[in-house]
Amino acid sequence: MKLSPIIQRLRARCPAFANRVAGAADFKPIPEASNLTVPAAYVLPLEDSAEAVKGQNEYEQDIRDAFAVVVVVSNRSDERGQAAADELDDLRAALWRALLGWCPTDRHGWIEYEGGRVIHMDRARLYYQFDFGADLGISADMTGQGADLDALPALEGVHTTVDAIDPTDPNLASPGPDGRPEAEGDFTIPTT
Repeated sequence: MKLSPIIQRLRARCPAFANRVAGAADFKPIPEASNLTVPAAYVLPLEDSAEAVKGQNEYEQDIRDAFAVVVVVSNRSDERGQAAADELDDLRAALWRALLGWCPTDRHGWIEYEGGRVIHMDRARLYYQFDFGADLGISADMTGQGADLDALPALEGVHTTVDAIDPTDPNLASPGPDGRPEAEGDFTIPTT
């Protein structure tokens, strides 16, 4: 899932962050490199989990596309994190109002909340990760199978040869086609 639309939505709908929302590929560099004034938020990609392929002749598969919003709040007033935890409760409510029930693309289902946890705390800041996810259906048009099918020429017609089975034919050692066509035909598919 692309992070940019999520970041834009949080900037537009979470005034508590005052546009202090950014993206990152991983949490590890955030404590060392984060220069945003708190409270701030960082949107990170998480693992996607896939179910087994459903179709037998056409590709169809469901995945859970997940991301996290790491919220950074001040921890200076209370090194135990109690004041920060109270602030996080308000920020979680703002995140829910901005994200839950929203479909980030026309292929994704709506975003759902999946939980949260403290991931880092020091004397200055507390980092709390809120996890979200949305279902995504992979269909043939998104796959190599779809690209291969799209590359095929248009079907314009069919030529058929019929070798009928005559179980009373004394020339056959066993029932089945004898290799002599009884009928042939061409069928043209009209174009509109």
